Amino acid sequence: MAGGHTDQRFQINGAQYVYFCGLDSVVHEYTYGNNGDFNWVDNKLPATTKGYCNGDNGSTSIAAVATSPNNQRHVYYLAASTSTVTDPVRQLYFNGSKWVNQPFSSLVKGSKVAVKGAYISAVTINNNQYVFFVGQKGVIYMYSYVDDWAITNLSEAATAPHASDQIDSTGVVAFVVPGTRKIEIYYASGSTNDVNQLTFANNAWSDEDLTARTGGSGPNASSQMTALSTPGNFHVYLNEGDGMSQMYFNGSDWVNQGLPSVPVSQTGTASFAISNDQYVYYISTN
Repeated sequence: MAGGHTDQRFQINGAQYVYFCGLDSVVHEYTYGNNGDFNWVDNKLPATTKGYCNGDNGSTSIAAVATSPNNQRHVYYLAASTSTVTDPVRQLYFNGSKWVNQPFSSLVKGSKVAVKGAYISAVTINNNQYVFFVGQKGVIYMYSYVDDWAITNLSEAATAPHASDQIDSTGVVAFVVPGTRKIEIYYASGSTNDVNQLTFANNAWSDEDLTARTGGSGPNASSQMTALSTPGNFHVYLNEGDGMSQMYFNGSDWVNQGLPSVPVSQTGTASFAISNDQYVYYISTN
């Protein structure tokens, strides 16, 4: 299953799974229907001394995905105090019998990269896993699992502008175009605050400035973007300061459109689509 945004929930064969960082600074899993138990159950996932999440201020970003056809669960999150921890990106992995907490430096040798963007994202293509985040100096990085875990500098691979290197930046959001192996990533450039699109297709990465193309404005600082794909179209939702708007690809060109909304809090957003119907959730300042 592909995560269309910074995903914190998914379903496997009708069972539902929700992930969040609790006030105890530990990642929790709510399950409904897991192993045939159709009651909501709270599971406290394992943490280590350097692997606590930051539950006291809601700044921890969590991306959760299920791989197929093995239906395994994977949760990626940032350890607390990401501005000082040089190895903050961690994986919680259910191996079939228990959860394991792993820093990515144990999976990819020499990959201790300080994270600056507040929001991370992850997608899957069958059993292949891809985790995206903003590192030092606004570099966009990808941890990927195909035959083994590896790290890629996407800013370099796509010759793309760097994102903001502030810890409260808008981070990254990604999805896989259904029925393909094409990956789309969206983030705000640190130099212009324009929304940029990184595309992986034909085994290569490319970059496009969507704000310059549509004439819209960039996202409000520290407000998470969310994105999804509907049949033939792409959609990116963002807080432009006075309300929510969307940039969407209508099959031939990108368009910027304001959405009816009240003022938006500088916080996370979420979205999903059912066929062509789109649903966006955010917290208002009212």
